[in-house]
Amino acid sequence: MANNFASVFVLSVTLLVGCGGGGGSKSLSVSAKQAATIPVGPSDCSAAAVNSAIFSASDGDTVLLTCTGTTSWTSTVTIPSSKGITLQVQNGTNGTWNGGRTARTGANFPLTVVVSSGGTAIVIVANTNKALARVSGFHFQNSGTSDPFLEVGGCGNGTTNLGAFRIDNNYFDTISAVENVAIWSGQAGGCQGQLWGLVDNNTFHNVYRASSPDYGPYNIQIWNYFHPSGTNQCWGCNGWIDNDFAYGSEHEVFVEDNLFEQTATAPAHMRHYISSELGARYVSRYNTFVNNLPEAAMTVRCNYAAEAG
Repeated sequence: MANNFASVFVLSVTLLVGCGGGGGSKSLSVSAKQAATIPVGPSDCSAAAVNSAIFSASDGDTVLLTCTGTTSWTSTVTIPSSKGITLQVQNGTNGTWNGGRTARTGANFPLTVVVSSGGTAIVIVANTNKALARVSGFHFQNSGTSDPFLEVGGCGNGTTNLGAFRIDNNYFDTISAVENVAIWSGQAGGCQGQLWGLVDNNTFHNVYRASSPDYGPYNIQIWNYFHPSGTNQCWGCNGWIDNDFAYGSEHEVFVEDNLFEQTATAPAHMRHYISSELGARYVSRYNTFVNNLPEAAMTVRCNYAAEAG
């Protein structure tokens, strides 16, 4: 999927309103608000600075991080349910595939964000009537073991019915986590119901779980937490019988064009590359999975669609 950015332009409409009795006409102008870009940096791209920019942004705006080098986040950045925001690192991109789809070329990550003490980097609270919430262009590292590292909660499929969230063109670099990317519908204090979106063109490099290396992490965990919990938790429920399922429809979490790699120097193995439970559904397509740890050296390229739940 190409790294394209949608622009929202001002729409001006002039209506000529005729008045009876030869009184001529009056003009009435209607304008749609243009989405704004709010820069953060170039000297301070802390979590506090980013959250401040998100607070001042409106639905559909872009918060653009212009810093270079390395910054540490000691608290969580949150995109609230009241607005859909694009959170973007300026000129950050994971490049394109090589000819054999075994590696990404042309990647450029001007800014590295290091999340300290096992914290959660970003929480997105998606909503049904808000613009796309997007995280793009980040090079992520962490210390400790995050639980999760990046979370998407809430529900919905966005205002365009093409997805409420997008996580793209990021590099998850040796992240230690219980769940690296957690897509948890109905969580984070958001709305309840199905949650659809897109995870594409990322590199998941040597993701592991320092607190339990043998057990390992969930790299992408897609769970429908809006079902009853506790002793009444439902492990299938209405994920397939909500009358919103059809092969080829947009009612899925799409995971595509990503590189999942465990190199020979990875700290430990991956437990689940992609997991869906509690009736969640996803499509995995055009991803490359590489495991070169000595005891299980293998490369799997998955260039077909698989629907799971």
